[in-house]
Amino acid sequence: APMPDQRLKRNVFWLRDPRNPILPPRADEPDSTETGCCMNPWAVRIGDQWHLYYAGAAKDGTRRIHLTTAPVRDPGDITRHGPVLDIGGADDFDARWVVLPHVVQFAPDRWHLYYTANCGRGEGLGQFPGIGLAVPSDGRAWTKREQNPVLAPTHKWGDPDRLGMAGGSVIQAKLPDGSTEWRFYYTGCPTFGQDVFLNQQKVCCLAVS
Repeated sequence: APMPDQRLKRNVFWLRDPRNPILPPRADEPDSTETGCCMNPWAVRIGDQWHLYYAGAAKDGTRRIHLTTAPVRDPGDITRHGPVLDIGGADDFDARWVVLPHVVQFAPDRWHLYYTANCGRGEGLGQFPGIGLAVPSDGRAWTKREQNPVLAPTHKWGDPDRLGMAGGSVIQAKLPDGSTEWRFYYTGCPTFGQDVFLNQQKVCCLAVS
């Protein structure tokens, strides 16, 4: 049983909004960059607004990160702003998809957007050759870091992220000596197996900064 100071102070429960889905794909707009799906949501409160980042799929299968905002007083009253992070060039590590946005505030004037990249080549998680980083350019759009990816597969036999990686959540941890450590948890792929759909391994990995 948990110690008394570890118990929840208040029970938490969820009620579905009757307006759901509040953010459906734009299936009736074939030229939209979110006609196929709206997925991987990540919400951040900035001032009196929620900023919801998510991946939208275009008709050609490419996926980009989009932004929707809503007032704190009514999270279902959304305003779409379209794509804020585009895919890369044909030979880039993020040529096919930029998905799974994770936005973290590192300082009052410093924000990071981490994203999962898909290059469109290979199989299984081998199509996901690294985690990218973007920083704000004007509050609505983001600029990719020139040294991307910030995390990439090692391609060394025995390593847990040898072949590919995806996802990722960043948290700030306070160490016993009072210093701060940033911890990045993500999915790594060490092996495919003979049938990638049945035997592909996925493990949880940790990187620190």
